[in-house]
Amino acid sequence: MGERYSNQQLSLVIFLCFVTLIFLLRTKIVIIRAKEETVIGKSIGTGALSIAGDTFNDKIRQTKRFEEEIGTSNGTNDLAIQKVLRGKSQKPDKLDTLLEKIDKLETMFTNLYSLQAKNFELQKGQQRKHPVCELLPTPTPIVLLSLGRSGTGVTWQVMGNLTGEETPSCEYTGSGTLKSKDFFDKIGPNDGGNWVLEYMCNEQKKYPSAAIVGFKWKPFEASFFSEASLNGLKMIANSVNPAIKIVRSRRNLLDVIISQEKHRLEHSLNGHCQVGDVKCLERHKKVGMGITLPTKNLIENLEYLTKVEDSVDKLLVKMNIPHIHVTYENLYHSNDAKEWKKLLKFLRIEKKRYKYLTMEQVENSMAYVSTSSNRQEEILSNFKQVRKILKGTKFKSLLH
Repeated sequence: MGERYSNQQLSLVIFLCFVTLIFLLRTKIVIIRAKEETVIGKSIGTGALSIAGDTFNDKIRQTKRFEEEIGTSNGTNDLAIQKVLRGKSQKPDKLDTLLEKIDKLETMFTNLYSLQAKNFELQKGQQRKHPVCELLPTPTPIVLLSLGRSGTGVTWQVMGNLTGEETPSCEYTGSGTLKSKDFFDKIGPNDGGNWVLEYMCNEQKKYPSAAIVGFKWKPFEASFFSEASLNGLKMIANSVNPAIKIVRSRRNLLDVIISQEKHRLEHSLNGHCQVGDVKCLERHKKVGMGITLPTKNLIENLEYLTKVEDSVDKLLVKMNIPHIHVTYENLYHSNDAKEWKKLLKFLRIEKKRYKYLTMEQVENSMAYVSTSSNRQEEILSNFKQVRKILKGTKFKSLLH
């Protein structure tokens, strides 16, 4: 059974086994019924003989052949019939022998089917789960998991610079909903999570002197809960020496929606501005001030984004994936670097590298600068309307 079969060959074997089993079962049922009818008929006939007096002897002579087969004689017919009915006749008849052979054939084909099915599942499992490569102890492989417009580009940059070497910021799984769905559709359900492992192995080889390598992952609902995505998460959950770690970052969802609207109004607007790029900053300021935020479905949009974000968090916990929660606000709008220290500790960076870390050092590690005001009232032309809509809802805390 160690021979490997193609899917077509295995399907043919399983089909033939199934057809053969059906045929054997039907044959067995027919034989059993025939046997029961024969035995019952003989039983009824013999009972009649025992009551009929003289007719009994006549019938005995007529059924001499039957008596010889079941080993009966005058006065013992009833006992012999009871033995047949109870399966206790000492000499098995031809029907019993045939049934026994069918039972053996059934067992043989059942075992064949079972072994082939197990062999197929084993081959399939090996094909799915066999690791494509083996991770090195360093650099530490990480995934930055966050919605778009949540500062992931600058966060990736700061993590790299604070730990020694910045590596490219790659939205490996797709920068938008359609691209992300297309990415996971191409991987398919049988990759076993190797898409994560292969990327991490390649990054470790490219940047052996870095402390961390990895990619950014936007958890779009249309793709994040697909089988290919879940296989990747399983691979992360099962990774050891080193474990692949997830940095889970969230941002105020109202600010996310405002930023999305800003870039919707100006598609060619750069996502970031380099330090000293005055022209870029002026353009962002022009587009990003006095925005009229659509309010018709504002509550519904916030409800949807909250649901998706919470579902992502619950999945990480359910799958027992090593991760840490940080927020955009604590990373960039705090007076101290406490959030960054927590993050670097999770990544197992040497404590001496961040023990005395300050926000000034964090800012100095950025090649990008902030492109918007921290006050929603300065950004939105209809801020009062937005505030009125959110007042009295669970989203009122998003206002600032």
